[in-house]
Amino acid sequence: MGPFDEWERRQADLFYADLVGRPRPIRRRRFARAGAYPDTPEDAVVAEAVPQGGRGRFRHAPLGGDPGDNVEVRWNIDSSIAAGSVVDIVVHLHGYGDPRPGFLERKAALAGIEMVDPTGQVRIRRGRPTLALVPRGRDAAGGRWFFDNLPDRAAFDALVDAALSWFCTTVLTLPSGSSLARRRLTLMAHSGGGAGVSALLANGLNPDEVVCFDSMYGGEESVRRWAEARMASPEAPRSGLRIFYLPCSGPSPSYPGGRWIQTRSGSRYESPGSWSYRGDKKWHLLSTEVYARRVHRAIQRALARTSSAAALAERFRVERTSVAHNDIPGWYSPLLLDDIAATAPNASPPPEQRPACVENDDWLTRPPGKPGGDDPPPPKP
Repeated sequence: MGPFDEWERRQADLFYADLVGRPRPIRRRRFARAGAYPDTPEDAVVAEAVPQGGRGRFRHAPLGGDPGDNVEVRWNIDSSIAAGSVVDIVVHLHGYGDPRPGFLERKAALAGIEMVDPTGQVRIRRGRPTLALVPRGRDAAGGRWFFDNLPDRAAFDALVDAALSWFCTTVLTLPSGSSLARRRLTLMAHSGGGAGVSALLANGLNPDEVVCFDSMYGGEESVRRWAEARMASPEAPRSGLRIFYLPCSGPSPSYPGGRWIQTRSGSRYESPGSWSYRGDKKWHLLSTEVYARRVHRAIQRALARTSSAAALAERFRVERTSVAHNDIPGWYSPLLLDDIAATAPNASPPPEQRPACVENDDWLTRPPGKPGGDDPPPPKP
C-alpha cells in the first residue's frame, strides 16, 4: 500500500466514524515535554489519549472572510501535555477551489496532515508533538484564493499564537493564559497557495522546512533566497526544502496560438499547452516547472560550495512528479512530515533538456519565451 492509499484509507475511516457516530477507541500515549524528543517512536509510552481524535477548527479574525471558523487544525498531542511544553508547527496554505460549504475541511483533507487514525493511534510524527494549521485564504471569486491577510512574519506569528492559545484553552482546557512553546516550523503550500509562501519568505518568515506541492506559480526568487541562506547557515543540517512540480506542455506547432474546436454544444477553445492569453494582451505561462527548475539550479550550485553536500542533497530537492495535481499533498505530506529527507515515490530529478513549454535556451535566467511566437489566439468562429 502506497502513502496515498494509506491516506485515502484513513480519510474513509474518519468519514465513516463521523457518519455513524462510532466512538473512537482510546490509544494512550505520552510525548516529550520541554526536553528532547524520544529517539524512536517506541519511546512514547502509555499516558493519555489524543483529544478530539486530533481534529478541530477555530476562527482567527484577521483572516477575515465569511463568519465562522476559518482555520482547520490537526494534531497528535496527547491531553497530558503540560503548559509550556514544546510542539512543532506545520502550516499548509491551500490552493484554489470552489468556495462552497465545507471548502476548508476538504482542503485540510487533501493536505495529508491527518496524524491520528480512527482508533486514536498516532500514525504521523510519533514522538514529535505537532500542531498543523490550514488557514483559509481570502476568496477573490472565481475559485481563486489569496493569502494577503497573512502577508508577513508578524501576521503569521499572530496566527500561530492564536492557534496555540485556542488549543490550550479549548482543547486541553488548561487555565486561561496557558500556552505551548513553538519548536520547529514547517511551511507547506499546494497550487495557488505558493504565492502566499513566496510573500511570507520575502517578508521575514524563516521556517525550518518548506514544502512546495506543485505551487511555484508565484516565481522562485524568495524561495531561492531562503534556500541559499538556509543551506549556508548553521541550521542547514536540520532544515529542508522539497519542491514537486508537474511538467509543462508546449503549443502544437500547427496551432501555436491555440485553436477553436467544434463540438456538439458549440465552439470550444483549445489553449496552446501551458500558455494562457490574458486581458493585458500578453501570453502568460501557467506552470510551476520553470520556476521549480530555477530553484533546482540554485540548489545544485549551493551544494557545490559546501562540504556536506551528500547530506544536504537529501534534504534540499526539486523533483518532477507523476502524481495528479490535487493528489500531490496527500501523497507526500505523511512522508515528509516524518522525514524531510524521505525518498518520494513517483518522483525524479529534473531532466537536462529545457521544458517543452519554453522556446529560449536562456530560460533559466531570462523570461521564458512561448514556442511558436506571440501572436494572439485566433478569433472565435
